Amino acid sequence: MNISADTAVAVVLGFVGYLIFFNLVTAAIGAAFGIRIQRIQFGFPPSISLLRIGQTDIRLSPLLLGGHVKFADKGDDKPYAPWPVRALVAIAGPITAIAVCAIPLGAQALDEAWMGWPQMLAVTIDFSRPVNIDAALLPSLQAGGLIAASAVVAVKCAMFNLLPSFVLNGGAFLLALAEGATGRDIHSRLPQFVLLLSIALPLAFALILLWRIVAGV
Repeated sequence: MNISADTAVAVVLGFVGYLIFFNLVTAAIGAAFGIRIQRIQFGFPPSISLLRIGQTDIRLSPLLLGGHVKFADKGDDKPYAPWPVRALVAIAGPITAIAVCAIPLGAQALDEAWMGWPQMLAVTIDFSRPVNIDAALLPSLQAGGLIAASAVVAVKCAMFNLLPSFVLNGGAFLLALAEGATGRDIHSRLPQFVLLLSIALPLAFALILLWRIVAGV
């Protein structure tokens, strides 16, 4: 793996910055609707408790590859909020992050968002050209420095989070819309293999991307 120091810093700042921003916005939207926040977690389990604010547990994991906000359900198998609120909560963080990234990037933020999914598909199936993070971020580094390059990374993270996978916010948004349209609790009725596939696909993309960057292929 041969990545410049500026590129590495931009990737870390963009990813960690998005993770923190996403969790805070999601929690703020939920709190605005009076939803009790059970846990805000940075990273995947296992994790340790950093502090507790009221009834909310703030947790951190060494595996800082994601995060989530856990809202307290109302009991009796009822979701934490009506479907329109759940749909809004699902997309508020990613969409707001893209909008904020437009401050340093301008219209480029929308261009980067628009290209996000095709680029992810290309990384997964097209091995004819190696993944070059330096080349991808160089124009932004030259034009706007680390802030602009970090914003590009954050936009890509937001688009990844909007993929229609049930473990990501894009899938949660679609489930909320489907439950609103049908009036049925769809999430609890999903077959186990669908949930496993929903976990496997984003994980596979992340592992393929990491392998291609490290191996230089």
